[in-house]
Amino acid sequence: MESQNGKLEANYARVFFALFPNLATQKQLAQQADKLTVQCGGRKIKMQHIHLTLAFLGNIDIIRLENLKQSMQPITAKPFQLLLDTVCYWKHTQIVSLQPSQPCNELLELVNKLEIALTNAQFPYDKHHYKPHITLIRRATRPPQASAIEPILFDVMQWVLVQSKPIHNQIEYIPLARWNLA
Repeated sequence: MESQNGKLEANYARVFFALFPNLATQKQLAQQADKLTVQCGGRKIKMQHIHLTLAFLGNIDIIRLENLKQSMQPITAKPFQLLLDTVCYWKHTQIVSLQPSQPCNELLELVNKLEIALTNAQFPYDKHHYKPHITLIRRATRPPQASAIEPILFDVMQWVLVQSKPIHNQIEYIPLARWNLA
């Protein structure tokens, strides 16, 4: 999969499925990241990169991307709201994130449907226990002062297949497909 110079060959795409908030919610999350960066140090996630991962696949042969998109077509789900009200600090990964304090059944149902479709289509994905969160800061040097925040309501209307691609020494997220919740 890697060439002799250590770079990933061009015939693979690093992909994941995610929920991206609308612009107003992105701004709220970015403002929360500003506040938390003062407390925790580290590097804020770019506002346009703020998302909630549903499933991480990693490197997929680009020849299989159309098959991946097709395998998602039968998935249906209704729009839902996700209440982000808890700040978390993961010391071992130096991440500060927001997450819901209460499970969101609609979210967990969507993730379950994605995982079943991925398994049926024989696509590997990260099978760690799913912990819904939105990363706001990487390389945090200390935990936040409190775990409670003013809740942020995230209206979930669609989910996205995204490629994470290095461009000019930065990572860019390129949407490859979108599915509306209805």
